[in-house]
Amino acid sequence: MALTHSKEQKKPKLKAGSRVSVRNKVKREDIVNEKEEPQVLSVTFPANIRADNHIRNELSALLNLGIEKNMKALLNHLIETEKSSLDDSQITRLEKMVSILEEKDFMSKSLKNG
Repeated sequence: MALTHSKEQKKPKLKAGSRVSVRNKVKREDIVNEKEEPQVLSVTFPANIRADNHIRNELSALLNLGIEKNMKALLNHLIETEKSSLDDSQITRLEKMVSILEEKDFMSKSLKNG
């Protein structure tokens, strides 16, 4: 017996019943408001930044000068200072990249905890 159908055997034809009708139509605009800012998915966890001893020493010296109270605050201060020198297009690009990285962190943490 062959694995394929012979030409003599015909498959029964499918019969179409009543057509499917849509009761409630929804537009994309009803669900997604593109004018709204996207929801920021955020999760916070400790992370390490690799740097050599020279960079660590300079950061410690800036802390000793009293620029900020701790390393986290100092790094945030340095980031904000650098951001203030960016033009609008660079700030937009930076915000998009940060948003993508924040979403990645959220998703990776959710998958580990889920």
